[in-house]
Amino acid sequence: MTEPTIRQPKQVHELAGMLVAPRPGATSTFEEYAAARATFLEINDDARWNPWVHEDRASEERSATAVMEQWTRAETGFRQLTDPEVQEMLDEVGRRSNAEFAADAARQKRDKERYNAEREQARLSLLEQESILSRQREEMVELRAGRYPAWSEEHRAAKIAEIEHATNARETQIATLAAIVGDREDIVDKYGRLPRDRRKASLLRYRLDREHKVRELRARIPELKTVAAESKDRTERSKLLGELQTAESSLETLLAVPPLTEDDMCSECAQPASHHGWVSPPYDGPCPAWPGWAERLRRAREILYAAAERTKAEEAGPPKPHPIAVLPSGLPIADVITKLSELQKAHPKAIVKRGRANKWEIWHADA
Repeated sequence: MTEPTIRQPKQVHELAGMLVAPRPGATSTFEEYAAARATFLEINDDARWNPWVHEDRASEERSATAVMEQWTRAETGFRQLTDPEVQEMLDEVGRRSNAEFAADAARQKRDKERYNAEREQARLSLLEQESILSRQREEMVELRAGRYPAWSEEHRAAKIAEIEHATNARETQIATLAAIVGDREDIVDKYGRLPRDRRKASLLRYRLDREHKVRELRARIPELKTVAAESKDRTERSKLLGELQTAESSLETLLAVPPLTEDDMCSECAQPASHHGWVSPPYDGPCPAWPGWAERLRRAREILYAAAERTKAEEAGPPKPHPIAVLPSGLPIADVITKLSELQKAHPKAIVKRGRANKWEIWHADA
């Protein structure tokens, strides 16, 4: 016995597992509704990572919304949630979020007691050494594939052997570090935070920073184009065009970043882990928290600071001479004689000069 076929009214349509029907007075077709819904979902999905899409496609979103409002759900017994029901759902989401936050805070407070500085540094060193090893292996493949064709075969073979020796030593170092580290995802920092906790914070910081930079560049680029076009000074115009090219390149790079998850982030800085490496491009550079690289940065800062101090001292020149002492006018003769006698004993070759405001200044004879 076959089941009876349920025939839906012609105005009811199925889309994405739901039934929809036009509201009374609707002027759009089902095909237009489906296209509008797809556009609306596309814009809102894209805006999760690129919020400015709402501004760029505002007219499309309004048009799609207007078409969607002409249609309604058509399942038997279906009803929209009431405002109190929606609010209760939001409150429940808030309660769950607060409970998760409290549980994480309690865990981190407990985990501060098991913080181990040696394991933390070993973990960072392990990440750094693994990154260096990866680069060395890439370099070896490149050399074997014929990179630097001007090299002699003897020089190429010697370089490959040198890298092989270095990678063998680094693999031993990595094995030693791995034994110290153990589970690298279970090592807390001094605040009791696990790597996954820090990645979560890194993603939030990165998203906010990216959005700020994109909005800033989107506003800056049209200004640069206008000012450069209006400039009559060739030097100034060339400078503006250089700034414009840099700004456009930076914006293009930021816009090309795909949606990221917490797992994509570095646990030590607000950058994607894939941005860390030893060749620029495609990498931005090593992580500043990696011990070896951090030490190199520290030494570089010291060198730059010392150079800046030397430059500052050279620009300032030798210190201006100043008197040994100053005797203001209006002192009693006895006080003047007493003071001069004391100064003569301490500085027998000193001389007296007239200073500002009728003061007597005692100077070294060669000043």
